[in-house]
Amino acid sequence: MTQIAVIAAFLVLAFEGEVDALRVGPLWATLIAWAWPILGGLALALVSRRAARGLDRRGAAQWIPVMHGAASLYVLIAVANHAVSVVLIGWLGAARAFVGDLVLIDELIALAPVAFALTVSFAARYPIERRIKEATLFRRLDEGAPIHPIPGPARHVALAWRHQVLFMAVPLVAISAWAETTEIIVGRYGLGAMTMSLMQLVGALGVFVAAPLAIRHIWDTVPLREGPLYNRIRAMATRHKVRMSGLLVWRTGGSIVNAAVTGLSPTLRYVVFSDALLERFELPQIEAVAAHEFAHVKRRHLLWMAGGVLAVVAIAGTIAGWAALLLPVSGDVGFAIAGGVTLVATLLGLGVVSRRFEWQADAFAVSDFTRRYTSDGIVDPISIGEMSRALDLVSSLNGIPRDKFSWRHGSISERQRRLRSLEGRHVSRLPVDRDAMIVKLCILVGLLAGGVCVAIDAVMVGVLTAPPA
Repeated sequence: MTQIAVIAAFLVLAFEGEVDALRVGPLWATLIAWAWPILGGLALALVSRRAARGLDRRGAAQWIPVMHGAASLYVLIAVANHAVSVVLIGWLGAARAFVGDLVLIDELIALAPVAFALTVSFAARYPIERRIKEATLFRRLDEGAPIHPIPGPARHVALAWRHQVLFMAVPLVAISAWAETTEIIVGRYGLGAMTMSLMQLVGALGVFVAAPLAIRHIWDTVPLREGPLYNRIRAMATRHKVRMSGLLVWRTGGSIVNAAVTGLSPTLRYVVFSDALLERFELPQIEAVAAHEFAHVKRRHLLWMAGGVLAVVAIAGTIAGWAALLLPVSGDVGFAIAGGVTLVATLLGLGVVSRRFEWQADAFAVSDFTRRYTSDGIVDPISIGEMSRALDLVSSLNGIPRDKFSWRHGSISERQRRLRSLEGRHVSRLPVDRDAMIVKLCILVGLLAGGVCVAIDAVMVGVLTAPPA
């Protein structure tokens, strides 16, 4: 939810100036932009206080999902309020009225209400999360698990920003700054729009390639020391021909059980394991997680997801724009509707593609165990059990219900059910690999169709805007 909110907040800025309805003065725009983050934040603080009291007095665990749901709803409404403020009310223009059209500064001011809302949501969750951590201390002692200090409120919010916001926001800020800089350069030296688009594309690609260097410092990471675990994971990477710069330990104070692979370029690619994962998982489960992450690299899932997003944006955006012209509404309203439809279609498409790639990565981990420990390549219950056990640990240690749906990953129970369906199948003929191939073919067709839609739209615009003979 947090990552989607960050992306949506930045995307909204691109629609500034496209709709002229309901424009107000800078003071009113400021009041509207900040009204919900402040008033809603006060209401969320009351919910947080009530939830904490319910846990302390009666052990009312039902307040835990209520609190998390309220915080998510608060952020969702804050992003919607941000969209209305920027697109309809002129909040970004109000920010420029205060500081001028400075590179990135006015955009950061416009994003401040969403940043405030995220901070409030993290702070509101703290009393609940602290009590959950305190309640599990005795269990961790009984299990002989490592004990980490429970962070205070300020550190909790700072860690949430580092782990959930900045790794996404920093590249987006860099891309925004470069896009605005290229506009200034093109305007000053009289370069064409094609040159500006090319410069912006090259800059965006450069940011994505270099992003892992920033993430290494945004997340508190250190290299994984050489030893048996390091050697096993390195051997697995060699076996699957996955090139990377290194293995990193993500120091979260034992608060996050997760792993990730970062970087498009092999020279700037890192596989990251959180400290809690390395502390609580046994070697087979760590290997299962590593194989899952290597699958994303070997199957080029990140590039395919990017292609899927481009295809959906091109097709849905163009068709929605055409449809908006047929609606009995003003051009501004039609543009806003088309933008909303495009955003929804993009999120839906991203979820569909991402979940299927996650299922393929799970199956890849099972195949890795099968190839190593069986001679016939037939998936057996033991291989399935290792990956399924890793998912169980992710669920229990992160406090995620197995049936809870995740937009990008689906639910843990669904992933485990799909793993069990692999039993008795040969690793070279898994249905999930066929499904992923169909998804990739659909993305290729979508990119072709999207290119055709964009080309037709450009021709139509040229015809409609051409001066009469």
